[in-house]
Amino acid sequence: MIEIIILYFLTKNIGLLATKKGVPPGRWKLYTVLGWIFFELTGFIISSMIVGNFIANAFFGMVCAFAGYLLPKYLLDRLPDQIDTPTHWSDRLGNNS
Repeated sequence: MIEIIILYFLTKNIGLLATKKGVPPGRWKLYTVLGWIFFELTGFIISSMIVGNFIANAFFGMVCAFAGYLLPKYLLDRLPDQIDTPTHWSDRLGNNS
């Protein structure tokens, strides 16, 4: 249950960052959720092959799941910020720029 709450706030953060960068936030939220699930399952499976303890496997899966959040965040951080410049000539009327 705590994992869902954490994932909610992390996807909210990704959505705000995506909006700041000028890309669709829904798509990046989906990438975050899918990355979280993929990395968590992968980490759990790899840990299960090495260690037989369920608690250790679950913990390693959660650590890897956080990497599923860090990957889209890293990719979004590399994008340039959206510059709010008027695109139509009539929007620039009255500006001295």
